Amino acid sequence: NGWGSLRRAIACSDINDTLRISPQLPGQTVVLNNAIVIDKNLNILQSAGSMFKIEATSTGPVFNILSGNTLSLSNLELYSGTGFSGRAIINAGTLNLNNLKIYEHTSMPLNGSVIHNIGTINFFELNEIKK
Repeated sequence: NGWGSLRRAIACSDINDTLRISPQLPGQTVVLNNAIVIDKNLNILQSAGSMFKIEATSTGPVFNILSGNTLSLSNLELYSGTGFSGRAIINAGTLNLNNLKIYEHTSMPLNGSVIHNIGTINFFELNEIKK
């Protein structure tokens, strides 16, 4: 939540900004205690060939995209939390996925999914959803 955090970078970004994850951080993991709310159009990417991990705790998803907003994600790994609000992503806007790996938490309910979608999802390149 502090200076230099992903949450702070998103909060300080302007509409349509691109946040680039430092190439010195591949393989490192950010653990979120609650969802990052996306209330503007935003791009978040890591350099091709390296992955940056973002993990939700059991209390919520990684991202909650509000209606009318677009989130584009590239070259990231997302790990879902558990329970309905523990999805990896809750999307009411537009979600663009490019070379993303999404991992379902092993204790996820059988009737759930890693993305709760009532908006639009666009898939580009290779994307994987794994348990």
